[in-house]
Amino acid sequence: MASEPPKVLISYSHDSPAHMDRVLQLSDRLRKAGIDCQLDQYEESPPEGWPSWCLNQIEESEFVLTVCTETYERRFKGKEKPGQGKGVAFEGFVVTQSFYDAQSKNDKFIPVILSNDNSGHIPVLLRAASFYDISSPDDYERLYRRLTKQPFITKPGLGPVETLPGRGATEPVPLLERQRKQDFIAWKSPIAIAEEYGLADRMNVYRHANALGLFEKRRRNIRAALERIIERAGDMEVTASAVVAAIQACAKINAQGQWIDRSEHVNLNELFDRMTRDELEAYARDAKLPDWFTQAVGVTQARIQSEENDELR
Repeated sequence: MASEPPKVLISYSHDSPAHMDRVLQLSDRLRKAGIDCQLDQYEESPPEGWPSWCLNQIEESEFVLTVCTETYERRFKGKEKPGQGKGVAFEGFVVTQSFYDAQSKNDKFIPVILSNDNSGHIPVLLRAASFYDISSPDDYERLYRRLTKQPFITKPGLGPVETLPGRGATEPVPLLERQRKQDFIAWKSPIAIAEEYGLADRMNVYRHANALGLFEKRRRNIRAALERIIERAGDMEVTASAVVAAIQACAKINAQGQWIDRSEHVNLNELFDRMTRDELEAYARDAKLPDWFTQAVGVTQARIQSEENDELR
């Protein structure tokens, strides 16, 4: 927003007392909103005379609002009856000369209308600019934002230029591509993957996975699928038996993602009884089990150690 109040002049025609009152209301509204709006109705008789006052106000104002009506357009073009509307005719001449001097560039003169009926009476010189229908709250806000330099949308700054690979160049797999592959292998919903990465639908996810051979990797990653089921047990209606079955299934998968399907129970006490003295001392000293022990149980050393630690807690 500007540090100083913007100075604005309203140029209009004296169509009728009612029209003049509406223009005065607009000027008063702008002044109450912090805009230094000038209007001939605030002056009784300027010492420098009306032509000089008008010329000075146009030159000193940052913006000039032209209230367009059929009468204003006619007088702006100099087609009014002799002796009538000399003020608007003079302002029209000044505006035309300003356009000529600026080589038709315009950032000062803003056409406004008090009702949609007058949209067809904007002088041709001003039609290239945006106009505002003051009877519309949205248009009034747009005008006020323009006068006070408070745009509704601000253009973002420029970011760095992206470097693209040339033809035949080998580039590392982008981070998002790697993450998308990991999400699929980890059994994330294909619909969720499509939405997150801006794909058309889940079929694109499946086609991509098939091309990269991800189905076999996902099939081997049964642990992730079962963990998702267990983690979401509190978010959906599932039976207790279903959760227990998922936990039991998860317990049959070792750290390598291999399914260990045992049809008999293993007595750990008997296995420990089979251990030699050296094996027992190695287990007590390094927490290391012999290979035959882990093969019999069907789980890794790390998993058993974790279970024992849980029991000690």
